Amino acid sequence: MVFTISLKIEKINNERKIKGGEIQMKNEKGISLIKLLIIIIAVIAVFFIISNIILKSEEENSKKLEQARLAARQEASYNIGDKITTNLYEITVTNVEERTKVGVPKYYKTVDDYYYTLVCATIEMKNITNEAQRIYDYRPDFSLYFKLEDENGRQYSNDPTFTTYYQYEFDNFDVTELTIEPNETVTVNPVFKMDKSKYQNRNFYLKVLGDTALVKIK
Repeated sequence: MVFTISLKIEKINNERKIKGGEIQMKNEKGISLIKLLIIIIAVIAVFFIISNIILKSEEENSKKLEQARLAARQEASYNIGDKITTNLYEITVTNVEERTKVGVPKYYKTVDDYYYTLVCATIEMKNITNEAQRIYDYRPDFSLYFKLEDENGRQYSNDPTFTTYYQYEFDNFDVTELTIEPNETVTVNPVFKMDKSKYQNRNFYLKVLGDTALVKIK
């Protein structure tokens, strides 16, 4: 009987050891899982920190490059009234103004001034070659010679219809073609129809395409 009791006690102790071992293993697994989660969270946190540092560095470099680009454009640009010499012409931008209406009382054209503005340029072109030069045929399209360019480098062509009406103000009713003889100087008046908000909130240049020169207008 004593032997039987001893076996039972030993069996109970063994069961307790087994249960204790199982509990310990579960605890160890739980601790390992927590450690693994902590490591994963730490790795993710480090990844985000490094990504933010790289992103901020790229943004700062981009800003510096943009500032340098704008500074270079400022230094390379001409002012209104400066003479610019290309292989064909001597060009002088004498005036640039904003309008909502161009033309004369009998012939005029307007824009909705809430959305648009007309950028009207007056430019002198002197033929410095030994041959007559044809500027355009039929419609006054100056896109091969002048374009507006914003601070981001985007270019805009003149509007031939508004240009035609603007030239009426200068008694130039015959705008079907324009030819410049050698050593002759003519005045041309390209007009650019622009989004008003865009034009008012950016720096703009008149680009002389034959020389890639930039004339700062605002």
